[in-house]
Amino acid sequence: MAALDYKHGIEMFDWIWNNREWIFSGFGLALIALLYRAVRRRATPIVPASPPVAQTSGPGSTSLQAGRDLSIAVAMHDTATLSDPRDARRRNLKQTMPDLLRELRSVLSIDAHRFVRDIVVVPNRNVVFGWSSPHVIFCEQEDPLYQSQLIVLENSGMVQRIFGTSLIVYRMSEEFVEFLLAE
Repeated sequence: MAALDYKHGIEMFDWIWNNREWIFSGFGLALIALLYRAVRRRATPIVPASPPVAQTSGPGSTSLQAGRDLSIAVAMHDTATLSDPRDARRRNLKQTMPDLLRELRSVLSIDAHRFVRDIVVVPNRNVVFGWSSPHVIFCEQEDPLYQSQLIVLENSGMVQRIFGTSLIVYRMSEEFVEFLLAE
């Protein structure tokens, strides 16, 4: 019997040696990989899923156990009680620049001017400019704080600078207009 196993081993080695070119080519390696996978699959025992494990925890707490991936979405705060960060910004604007806001509000509250969105800042009333769309004019000579206040409004996202060299023009956002008219 040992002689038969020895002879069989030599024949198999001779066969591999004689067919080495196609065995180790792409097709041969793919065939070997498929045979290896089939043998591995049959050799791997199937493990049944383990029954769930019961956990206990103290009052007011929750215990979670996962065998693999666990995804939890937890609301940390009641969103109804959280204040909008824009509210604090608006309160700050009301406190720091009430005169500017009052002037803009008075212009927008006139029915004929309700669609005015542009603010033109000029150094003095003698400046001649050709701004064609409806606008509000602020003169720095009358109140030097206008430009600084408009920069704060720009940083807050309430207005956007749309033009500016010798003539500075800001455009009010719809959110800002709603804020002004809500007062």
